[in-house]
Amino acid sequence: MDGWMFFKGLTHECGVFGAIGTGDWPTQVDVAQVICLGLVALQHRGQESAGIVTSEGKSARTFNSHKGMGLINNIFNDEAMKKLKGNLGIGHTRQVIK
Repeated sequence: MDGWMFFKGLTHECGVFGAIGTGDWPTQVDVAQVICLGLVALQHRGQESAGIVTSEGKSARTFNSHKGMGLINNIFNDEAMKKLKGNLGIGHTRQVIK
């Protein structure tokens, strides 16, 4: 029963959204844009900060990331989104719990 007490402090804040483009994934579909739209839908789970990381998959040696404080639409402008290349990625929204 002691282990259960650990979960007493968990709250329902923050949000996570991921996307993977495989197979005949259309090249015109932007995974970062899909993730950003998912984060907009999850923004009620955390409005203090957010971040997205993308990659080209298992052969990739680099990750592309962007993060910031504030609302999704203010963090991920056109310039930031152009840098988030890749066919897979994950994003998060964060709410600080006090």
